[in-house]
Amino acid sequence: MAEDLPTGRWSRAARVGRLAGGQTARGYATKAANLTRSQEGRSDAAARRQVEAAEQIFDVLGQMKGAAMKVGQVASFIDTGAFPPEFQERIQAKLAELRDAAPRVSFDRMRKVIEDDLEAKLGDIFCEFEENAVAAASIGQVYRARLHDGR
Repeated sequence: MAEDLPTGRWSRAARVGRLAGGQTARGYATKAANLTRSQEGRSDAAARRQVEAAEQIFDVLGQMKGAAMKVGQVASFIDTGAFPPEFQERIQAKLAELRDAAPRVSFDRMRKVIEDDLEAKLGDIFCEFEENAVAAASIGQVYRARLHDGR
C-alpha cells in the first residue's frame, strides 16, 4: 500500500530501527518459548523464525531507496539452500518481489544513455531493439536486442 511506504530519510531510518528492535524482541520471545519445547519443537520454531525474519527484512529493504534498496536487490540473488526445503519456494517468491520492486526508467531516457555509451544510434548497431525492459534494478535495466549479424 502506498500509504505504508516511508517517504523521508527519517521515516526510512525509523522503519529499519523498528525492524531491528522487533527482530530482537522476537528472538528473545523464541528463546523463552524454547524452554518448554522439545528439541524438535525448538528446531521447527527456529526454522519458522528464520523464514519470517528473512521475509520481514526483504519487505523493509524493498521499500527503501538508494543503498538500502541496492543491498536488498543484491541479496535477492542469494542461494536459498540455507533455508529448510519447505520454505525455499516462499523465500524465492519474496526475493522475486524485491528484484521487481525497482522503478523503471523510461525508454526515451535509456535510449540516450545507451547511444551515448555506444557512441552510435541504436539502429546503426541493432536490427531489433525491444523498448520494454525485460528486467530492471536500481543499478540498471536489461533490454532484448539483435545485432545486424543475427546475434
